Amino acid sequence: MNPLVKLLQSPYYVVGHKGLIYFSGQYILYTPWENIDRVEGQHDKTPPSIWLKQVLMTMTVEEAVYKQQAAIVGAPSPNKPIEITDPKDTRMQIALPLSPSWQKTALGQDILRHASHLA
Repeated sequence: MNPLVKLLQSPYYVVGHKGLIYFSGQYILYTPWENIDRVEGQHDKTPPSIWLKQVLMTMTVEEAVYKQQAAIVGAPSPNKPIEITDPKDTRMQIALPLSPSWQKTALGQDILRHASHLA
């Protein structure tokens, strides 16, 4: 098991200048900022979700960052890509923490700094 993945609490988000990495506990997803379509949700007890434009590719996160492609890999095996063939797959979205307003959270502020089109 990758020691880094073992240390992270799920879900966990890494915001970088090229994109967002999301650790769900079962998979790791990378998406460049340009691939984020919208944020929807937050009805009653449903957390808001980031919806992606591109279908996730089968490549490692390192390759995805380099190529600026959305990708998904299994966790705790980050070198084993997971293939997504159905665009309706729930992994085409990234759940954000439930809060009164996602934009006002520290994570939300970091996301908006890089993806201002979501404001």
